[in-house]
Amino acid sequence: MGPDFCPDGPAVIFTTDFVEDRVLHEYQLTENENFRLAKLTDRRAAVDFRVTNELSTMTPYEIPRKFAELFDSILSKTGKHAFEGILFRPRFDTGSDGTGVALFGDSGERGWKSIAKEIDDSLTARLARYSIEIDDPPSIDDLDVIED
Repeated sequence: MGPDFCPDGPAVIFTTDFVEDRVLHEYQLTENENFRLAKLTDRRAAVDFRVTNELSTMTPYEIPRKFAELFDSILSKTGKHAFEGILFRPRFDTGSDGTGVALFGDSGERGWKSIAKEIDDSLTARLARYSIEIDDPPSIDDLDVIED
């Protein structure tokens, strides 16, 4: 739900405990890492290959897995994998130009540099622009109890 559904207040409220239990990570790939991606955000993907944005949002994941196997199996003229992943539109994003990247390969942890980011006032202010607030529920003393 967004602000359109909650015109008189924030659309989403997370408790402080909920937020403090989370860690926000930013992953950085090295500058010389380039990946050949199947660009599923291009209209040609829908027209030529019958792949729409639904592929990256559907559950269960049987059909997306089959597409991933297909993309991973396509070889270039040099005999290498033609695609190392996909560029897609994520199901939940903050705008019309949001994109996600899914890379093919073995499952498991990667050696990419990760920076743990604190959920600080700067991030809280950014979340507030999207009608997401962090607050605790009121105590019983803060409530007006109306008895019948």
